[in-house]
Amino acid sequence: MEPELLERSASEREPAAVVAKRTRVGNDSSTELFTLEFEDGEREEHAIPPRLAPTVAVGGGGVAFSKGGILVDFGRIRTDGPRG
Repeated sequence: MEPELLERSASEREPAAVVAKRTRVGNDSSTELFTLEFEDGEREEHAIPPRLAPTVAVGGGGVAFSKGGILVDFGRIRTDGPRG
């Protein structure tokens, strides 16, 4: 998608669970891909920008923020209980 079209796209946010992770290796780089499952059972695979990779883990949940079908942020929700 062209940057100017992405900028004009409406933002969406949906609760999602991270159900799978894989790495796509290219000639000069690699891309982390995560499969997100949404409340309605739909699954989508998204490339995760490097700055988000530490916040996304298989088995975790959070809120997926997208624009024009491209994942732009992921807000992780901690599920491991309070820390003492």
